[in-house]
Amino acid sequence: MSAISKTVMAVIIAVIVIAVVAGALYFFVAAPPGGAPAEKIKIGFFAPLTGPASADGNAALHGAQLAVEYINSVGGILGREVELVY
Repeated sequence: MSAISKTVMAVIIAVIVIAVVAGALYFFVAAPPGGAPAEKIKIGFFAPLTGPASADGNAALHGAQLAVEYINSVGGILGREVELVY
């Protein structure tokens, strides 16, 4: 390969990478069209809530609920409300 073709290949790869990153950012960050409210961000929680380890699991659940409450009170994540799913 000549130096020019290596440079052209590097530019093409850079353009592809930039396009993929821009598309991903648009997909994950952009608000829905029409000004509709964005869906909640759902975060899954997995811990033992019954049985011998339930004290630890319930304490972790309470901590996660407090964190979600705080995050939502300061505007959520990128303006979207957070919901804990357990």
